[in-house]
Amino acid sequence: MDLIDIKLINEEDQNYASKKLAPFYENNLIPAEKKNYLTELQNNHGPFMGIETESGETHYLLDAASQIATLGLGFSPSVFMGTSHFLSSWTNNPDHPEVDKVKKAFKS
Repeated sequence: MDLIDIKLINEEDQNYASKKLAPFYENNLIPAEKKNYLTELQNNHGPFMGIETESGETHYLLDAASQIATLGLGFSPSVFMGTSHFLSSWTNNPDHPEVDKVKKAFKS
């Protein structure tokens, strides 16, 4: 990702997310967010959070406050065991085969 090529979020992205999330907000199934965006954790880059768009192109939000809590490893993850080098660490995918390898390494 080249910083010059970053396409930032816009009102259309928020409107798209609002429409897609509306069924979940009906009958207070889950509380509505103040800022509706659909995160694409696999497209996060450092503090830039990937956002799903209607066109399928990823736009970005600078998640400086991290109130959205998408940076599970933080901005400067520890180099201990190299967990930050695994995509599944950033996407919170516990079912990925590499997660089992990392768990075994911690236990050995």
